[in-house]
Amino acid sequence: MKNKKLLFTGGGGVFTETIWREMSSKYDIYFADINPKKIFHKIPNSRKLKIEKGTSKKFMISLKSLIKKYNFDLIIPNVDEEIFNMINSKFKEKKIFLPPVSFCKLALNKLAFFEFLKKNHLENLDTFRLDKLRKYNKNKTYLIKPIYGRGSRYVKKIYKEEDIKKFIAFYKLDKKDLLIQNFIKGNEYTVFVHTNNKNSIIIPVRVFQKKGVTIDAIIEKNNIIENYIRTKILKVLTTKNCFNVQLILKGKKVYIIEINPRLSTTFALIVKSGYDPFNNLLLNKFILKKKVKMHRYLTARYY
Repeated sequence: MKNKKLLFTGGGGVFTETIWREMSSKYDIYFADINPKKIFHKIPNSRKLKIEKGTSKKFMISLKSLIKKYNFDLIIPNVDEEIFNMINSKFKEKKIFLPPVSFCKLALNKLAFFEFLKKNHLENLDTFRLDKLRKYNKNKTYLIKPIYGRGSRYVKKIYKEEDIKKFIAFYKLDKKDLLIQNFIKGNEYTVFVHTNNKNSIIIPVRVFQKKGVTIDAIIEKNNIIENYIRTKILKVLTTKNCFNVQLILKGKKVYIIEINPRLSTTFALIVKSGYDPFNNLLLNKFILKKKVKMHRYLTARYY
């Protein structure tokens, strides 16, 4: 039987190495990037494809050209700008491994997402557009981040009110493009979710250290988190396919940080655990048989 042909965009990303090592024996895998030379060096050049930048008007043209040339069975986008481009161009392609357009639009707009949480009476952090902040509470620590953003870019912890002005001036940012929210101390998780509205696979990953991307993490079964995602998040969000939830667990209380309509960098641990979302479209039950730890320095190591 012929292997499925998969295309991962964002091929220069950090989980490419693990996907290739763990999945290339059962799939014909290709990676696309604006600079194919950045793709993991042990992957054959024939599997490294060039694609236009996600924000470019030429992106959709280059993506459609690759789909036509290689006849992929599944396309897995891994860059927010590419997803934004796809949904705004009303690209109708059943082979794209993404949640529905309405879900993607909500998840990509962090401010709209927090308003959605509030409307549905779910635990969330006090969040405002930065230019709408009425009074700064000097007894609180805040977090500033872009309304549209990824990979911890332009994310800043704020201890003093003057830090806001310095941060904005240094990066030449507009307050209207930023949100500010209370900073909560607790255990951070990135939760992998695969759902079809009936069945769901939920795998929490405890994050110990991040530097733009996750550096130290471990898959950790957590009934509080799994129950919260299943009984609250999935009750109000109608979606399918894979997405990830970033959250803080403080005691027994869950605080959602954000939701991303794609695979996260911690997907490498999900692959190492033995779960394969591309071969489980019916979402048959998955039993986690082993914990997987990850430490990433020059390359990813698992224990």
